[in-house]
Amino acid sequence: MTPVVILKNNSFKVALSKILALPKTEYKKAFISLITIFKAGDSYRRNTSCKDGCTHEWHNLI
Repeated sequence: MTPVVILKNNSFKVALSKILALPKTEYKKAFISLITIFKAGDSYRRNTSCKDGCTHEWHNLI
């Protein structure tokens, strides 16, 4: 998947620029890849920094 390779081999800022330059047919794969990465990062943070509760608004939406 092109977006994953771009994200793997570049800094985040450069990768976003390159992803935006891809054909629109690649946008769906890029979106899914980014959401998956953000989900993994958020899950890691919840299990480490926020394991005893936190006040982050985005962790307490419901």
